[in-house]
Amino acid sequence: MGIQDINQESSVTEKRVLMKRLLYEINAFDALLESGLFETETRRIGVEQEMFLVDESGRPASISVEILEKLDDPHFTTELARFNLEFNLDPQVLEGAQELLYFNRIT
Repeated sequence: MGIQDINQESSVTEKRVLMKRLLYEINAFDALLESGLFETETRRIGVEQEMFLVDESGRPASISVEILEKLDDPHFTTELARFNLEFNLDPQVLEGAQELLYFNRIT
């Protein structure tokens, strides 16, 4: 689960730390691209569906952890808030129009 922490009033030191972290992540991504670890011959497609959990009156229901325990399915995961869930299909090889039609049927 991610953490959303918005702080509008950052100090100069906090901005420097953020910039260092951002540059570190960019350099790590660049190293991955340079290493050739990403597939280039195979095209894949994936599907992700985010859900908002609400109670009977339509208000957010903070029950994602309980639902995940009952589902016990690795395709489901948490999102930023306790009232969000995400469902991810396994990536599929995309070879042509037939695969795209398949994804249209299941989503």
